[in-house]
Parts: sequence; structure tokens; C-alpha cells
Amino acid sequence: MGWWPFGRKSTEDKNVETLLAEANAASPTASAAPAPAGGFRMTVDDVFMITGRGVVVTGQVESGTLAVGQPVQVVRDGAVVASTEVTGIEKFRAVIDTAQVGENVGLLMRGLARDQLRSGDVVTG
Repeated sequence: MGWWPFGRKSTEDKNVETLLAEANAASPTASAAPAPAGGFRMTVDDVFMITGRGVVVTGQVESGTLAVGQPVQVVRDGAVVASTEVTGIEKFRAVIDTAQVGENVGLLMRGLARDQLRSGDVVTG
């Protein structure tokens, strides 16, 4: 049996890559909103209401770029729940004009209420 303290390891044990692939396939956002080729995509981590400004969603840009003034759609479970325009982009409390792949950003959305958006929604543009 060797040193394995929890009994015999099963020959059916899965490697990490297989487990991650299965978890990603089961994720509701995995197939919720495929970004068009070269299109913007960001999964919402959190939603905030800033008094006097509006609703801000935060997350990491997964693909594409997004500029202030660009129209976006918010997708949940494969259905569009809101269409709006981005009126501001912030990265670490600095106002920027364009969000790039890999950046953690906050997007200020025009005309949306906080209860219209949830963590896990996908912003596409």
C-alpha cells in the first residue's frame, strides 16, 4: 500500500486538468455569452451603487477592449437582461479611457438599477 495514509488510491482518480475542465463546463457563465470574435467580455464580480453617479460593476476583462461611450449588453443565463452604455471606466481608482484584457476594472453603467445586475452576469460589447 505504500505511504498513502487514506487507503488505496483509485485508478479512477482524475487529474487537476480534467476536474477544471468539468467545473468550467458546468459553470453557468461558461456558455452564457460567448464573446464575438475580438469582442469585449467581462464576468461581473460585484455590483455597487454610487450615489449621484449610478451603478458600477467590477470584474476582470476576459477578452477584447472596451472604451468609454461604447454600448454593452448584460447577459444572464444566455439571455440579454440589459443593454446600456458605459459612461466611465476605473482601474485602481484611476479613471481610464479603455479597458484591456487582464485588467481588473469598474464599469459605470448608464441608466441601470443595482437590482438589475448580479454577480456572475456577463458584460459583452
